[in-house]
Amino acid sequence: IDAYLGFTLKIAKRVDMDLHAGYKLIENPYFFVNHYDTLTQKMSNTFDVVYDKKAGLLEAGISLSYDWKERLNLRATGVFNKWALNEIEEAWFKPKWKLDFEGSYLATDFLRFRLGYQLETGKYASINDVKMKLPNTHNLYLGADYRLFKWFNIFLNLDNIINQEYENWYGYTHHKFNVMGGVSFIF
Repeated sequence: IDAYLGFTLKIAKRVDMDLHAGYKLIENPYFFVNHYDTLTQKMSNTFDVVYDKKAGLLEAGISLSYDWKERLNLRATGVFNKWALNEIEEAWFKPKWKLDFEGSYLATDFLRFRLGYQLETGKYASINDVKMKLPNTHNLYLGADYRLFKWFNIFLNLDNIINQEYENWYGYTHHKFNVMGGVSFIF
């Protein structure tokens, strides 16, 4: 079963609201858990996979977006996930809440700047069959895209500007502040 319902409302001249809800019934969903070596009594650097026979996932979300003359775009999105599991305690490493805020500004016909913030909460890990709550993830980012041609862009992204040390996987810290640049081709 994979049911989805969504609609868009224009709530003001330049403001749109998207609402969606979906439900999935998943056969044998898998989740990763940290491998704990019972002989050495330590967590190793590998993961085990655990399965549930059947699980349900309810996802609901809302998004508000504002567009001003295709120059300034603002967007806020929130998503809630609720798992119904039979045999395992949590949907390991899966967030319960995700919030995204992003703004972009087209400074010239060729240069666009982006500023955004992402938050993930409600993630859990299983360490030696003990449930552990992971800290919330906060990611503040800044980016710029420069279009040289209709088919060729140059970009620069500054990620995790607040230099938070967070874990997508328990025991494995995500990179702190980083810079990524490159090119993209449009076909």
